[in-house]
Amino acid sequence: MHGSRVEELGLEEDAPTQLPTAIDSLVLELGPYEPYIMGMLTNYGGLPLDRLHAMLKLFVVSPKYDKSTEQLAGFLSHLATQEKLIVDNGVWKKKPAPSKPSEN
Repeated sequence: MHGSRVEELGLEEDAPTQLPTAIDSLVLELGPYEPYIMGMLTNYGGLPLDRLHAMLKLFVVSPKYDKSTEQLAGFLSHLATQEKLIVDNGVWKKKPAPSKPSEN
C-alpha cells in the first residue's frame, strides 16, 4: 500500500486545515447584524451593551436577532480587535477615523 486512504481518494486537499474557532462561529452568526450595529452607533454616538442588545432585539426582524448579551459582547470585542469599535467606560462607539495631518 503506497498511501493512506485519504490520499487514495484525493481528499487531502479538500480537508479543512483547521477547525473553526469560537470567534469564527460568532462572526458567522452575528456578522449579518454588523450594519445594524454600526448604524445604531452612528446615530446614537455610543451605546452600552445592554441598550444595544435591547435595540437589536426590538428593531431587527430579518434575520431575527435572538442572540445573548454574551454573544453580542464577544462580537463587539471582535469588532474592536478589527479596529472598527472602541469601548469607553462600558459604552461602545465607532472608532473615530484617523485625523489627517494639517497641510501648512
